[in-house]
Amino acid sequence: MAEAGAEVRLARSIAGSNQWSIGFRDAIPDAIRSGGVLRSSNTTVFSQVAFVMKSGDVEALRPSIAWLGVNLNKQDKHGVSPARIAAKKGNIEAFHAGVNKTLTNNAGKTALSLAQ
Repeated sequence: MAEAGAEVRLARSIAGSNQWSIGFRDAIPDAIRSGGVLRSSNTTVFSQVAFVMKSGDVEALRPSIAWLGVNLNKQDKHGVSPARIAAKKGNIEAFHAGVNKTLTNNAGKTALSLAQ
């Protein structure tokens, strides 16, 4: 379903209402690792790169960045970037994927300082 381009937010809502949450959550990384590009009409609800960064799934990280042409250093209004999410989770692979190690958030912290 996800690989066919289904609306992720709607699918996630359906999955939760039918007690499919665990299976659905496990299916997302599988779809990404096998070449799927998952999109949502609202990236605050679901972002493929944010999902991969939070999960720490190194196998899905590089392909996701390449397929989506993602800027790992793009910050939201709070100064949070996908790289920062990864660092907070201890995903050092993000640094090898081309992150700006000196970029700071609104509190003046770098992704590296959050990883320590």
